[in-house]
Amino acid sequence: FRSAFKGCGMEFEEVRPYQYGDDVRSIDWNVSARTGFPHVKLFREERELTVMLAVDLSGSLAFGTHAQLKRELAAEIATASKEQTQGIAQINTAVSHMDRITQGNAASSEQTAAAASSLKSQAQALTAAVSELVQMVGEQGAPAGSQVPHGNSAPGEAGRPEPRATRPAAPAPHERQP
Repeated sequence: FRSAFKGCGMEFEEVRPYQYGDDVRSIDWNVSARTGFPHVKLFREERELTVMLAVDLSGSLAFGTHAQLKRELAAEIATASKEQTQGIAQINTAVSHMDRITQGNAASSEQTAAAASSLKSQAQALTAAVSELVQMVGEQGAPAGSQVPHGNSAPGEAGRPEPRATRPAAPAPHERQP
């Protein structure tokens, strides 16, 4: 039967623009690439049907093969069905937890992108301020006593210290005069 709910399932329902809180795993990358905005695929939710297993435990199930009676097989089927239901519930809980983590990671990624953009604009403003300062220093000349290095200057110019004179090396012991 069809469900009025939309969610996980196999039957495609629609594509709509991404909204905060949507599962990022459901993003339709083809539609997103065509439109330039993220879109998600929605599927018709599969409803869980309640199944009741009625087992006749009368004498009619008291026969079977030499390995197992039909009564024992019916009990195993009922137990497996219950364990499977519990396992599915555990899987659904784990998937919900993973969805919350994924949405948190998506929010963190958005915050990181915003911070990176802010840092980029701050770096551009700082570069402009340094360029303006260098231009002002170049127009006014360097203040007295300051050292402003220039890349194309010869050694000893523009505030670079002169190389120190070196002392002549001492003669080797076999070259000393008596």
